[in-house]
Amino acid sequence: PNISIDYAILEKSDRIVMVEIDTRWSDVGAWAALPSLLGRDEDGNTLRARRVVCRDAHDLLVHAPGKVVAVIGASNLIVADTPDALLICDVERSEEVKAIVESLKGSDEEDVL
Repeated sequence: PNISIDYAILEKSDRIVMVEIDTRWSDVGAWAALPSLLGRDEDGNTLRARRVVCRDAHDLLVHAPGKVVAVIGASNLIVADTPDALLICDVERSEEVKAIVESLKGSDEEDVL
């Protein structure tokens, strides 16, 4: 089911135990949270790919495992490449991805979700 663990299990059980640990926690609930978790380069870019070549590009989040990516004259973008889908969006509009996901449900492309 598409439900968070705290609603699905934790709030319904009386048999939960907890172990305290001393660690850093980040609730990665949005695309914009990833750069602070993964780090940024001197141009504010978070780059995860075989290689990313940037020219006049800043504040990017690029996730394209195994790919060589070139970005020219762009800023504030999310580029997320998976084997069967590619997302390119403005960081400020990343919440709209939920609407795209909803539009794909029940379609011929639902398999990419």
